[in-house]
Amino acid sequence: MVRATGRRTDRVAHGQESIRVALLIPTHALPPLSYVLPDRLSSGVRPGTVVVAPLSGRSRLGVVVGPDPQPGRAWEEISSVQNGLSVPPDLLEACLRISESYAVPLPTVLRATFPPGLDAGRFLVVRPDTDWSWEAGSVVSRAEIKRALGPDGLRAAEAGGQVSLSPAVPERKTVEWSVVRGGAEPDLGRAPRQREVLEALKDRGGALPSATLLSGTGATRSVLRELARRGAISLVRRPEPAPLFETSGGGEEEVEPFRRDAGRAVGRGGPFVWRLPTGEQPDAVAAVARAAVEEGEQALILAPEREAVDRLVRHLHRALPPGHAVAAYHGGLGRDRGAVHAAVRDGQVSVVVGTRAAALLPLARPGAFCVVDEPDGSHRAEAGYEGLPVHTRDVAFARGRAEGAAVVCLSPVPSLRLFAAGGRTRVGELPPRPPAGWPSVRIVDMRGSGSVLSSTLLDACRRIAAGGRRVGVIVDRLGYAAVVTCNRCGAVRRCPGCDAPLASHDGSRLLACSRCGLRESDEGRCAECGSDRLSPAGSAVERVREGLAEALG
Repeated sequence: MVRATGRRTDRVAHGQESIRVALLIPTHALPPLSYVLPDRLSSGVRPGTVVVAPLSGRSRLGVVVGPDPQPGRAWEEISSVQNGLSVPPDLLEACLRISESYAVPLPTVLRATFPPGLDAGRFLVVRPDTDWSWEAGSVVSRAEIKRALGPDGLRAAEAGGQVSLSPAVPERKTVEWSVVRGGAEPDLGRAPRQREVLEALKDRGGALPSATLLSGTGATRSVLRELARRGAISLVRRPEPAPLFETSGGGEEEVEPFRRDAGRAVGRGGPFVWRLPTGEQPDAVAAVARAAVEEGEQALILAPEREAVDRLVRHLHRALPPGHAVAAYHGGLGRDRGAVHAAVRDGQVSVVVGTRAAALLPLARPGAFCVVDEPDGSHRAEAGYEGLPVHTRDVAFARGRAEGAAVVCLSPVPSLRLFAAGGRTRVGELPPRPPAGWPSVRIVDMRGSGSVLSSTLLDACRRIAAGGRRVGVIVDRLGYAAVVTCNRCGAVRRCPGCDAPLASHDGSRLLACSRCGLRESDEGRCAECGSDRLSPAGSAVERVREGLAEALG
């Protein structure tokens, strides 16, 4: 058992409780450690509570994962409790399952539940020495203390309780707010514009950022200054509000065909797959979100990319009934993401739409998780990118089991891994919607024609282009031609290094190997018969583009 070293206490003296704490150091080599829970802190500690605990003379942030199964081996006490950062118990259970099932360090998984930009190197000065430049109550960084006191001085200050680790999220930018003041209102009978602005402010809850109030009423700042002079409002500095969008309604009829199946899934809970065309997925997302919010719960929608997140937020703005808050959550929000994190955690947001960074976002009332375009590889973070190296589908399944919520995966062609991710729980299938019509498919035999493009394809392109529409022609090979063959003996020119066929590039003047990258000129002879009559064969992008331009102008 790895033990922390630092300030020691009697080994679980006088019946003190012993707990296990996962320190937020991203490594498999450090398991949860045993610490003594002092009586002064015991009332506020449970699994998921964030605490400060010593390790090798340094204060570290950690998460309580449960009681110590072998009481009596803990030597050190936890130092303090960080109440504002605790992980909900059900979410902690999901994190433990994800770490164990997918071999991801538990601290890495737990860290994904915290607000972005958390500063875990901040210290509060409690009892400064006389020669310190900081006063009691000052907040300084670890680097600043080390520069002034040195590493040993910082360690001694922590051990002596002179400084205390005090992590915090970045402070939000402050903006001016207009706030209605209590008491008697001034007489605004001869100031209709001021009265209009004051009534608008009262209708919006009595407090609003001044810029938002002026934008909504079309008033000028002189109106606000005059209201403040008369004592009707106060102009104060407050943190900028989180970027939440209130739904307006108006598009509910588009969601109606999906509501029955979505409501059944959310009501039953568990994992589901819904085979839907990509174009119908936004309405299905809205149906799942509406089923959750009608039960008084929250919905977390996971999309593969930021652009898809923003499109879904705009769609939900009109597809959901009025009066619900919708928020986006992705890396492009900057500091706004911390405000959204807090609003979602506090239950102020009904539906949050995010990328993989939102997969472990704490919800106050989890009701449904929805994974959009489930097979997309962007749902899983690659090395060096934000997010867990685990598909959001698997994270959602773990959360659904732990938090008792429904998980709905949307895709016209779901992956096979989806059904394996369900584990012992069978993945239910919601009935697919009957298609309005299938696209027509024609297979044209071009053997012996000597042409690159068929007349069927060219006629279809002319007809569609004449109607003012666009045509997409898909070719699965880069370059000019897939291979180069000998007109005399039929041999295919191959790479001398890896024996792969050489493809023609740049108008058949350059040959390249797609496997090893070899490039050489095509001014050669056939290796089999010595003939110099070599011709490109097989369609590739450049050749098809050249043929289309020649045939269609």
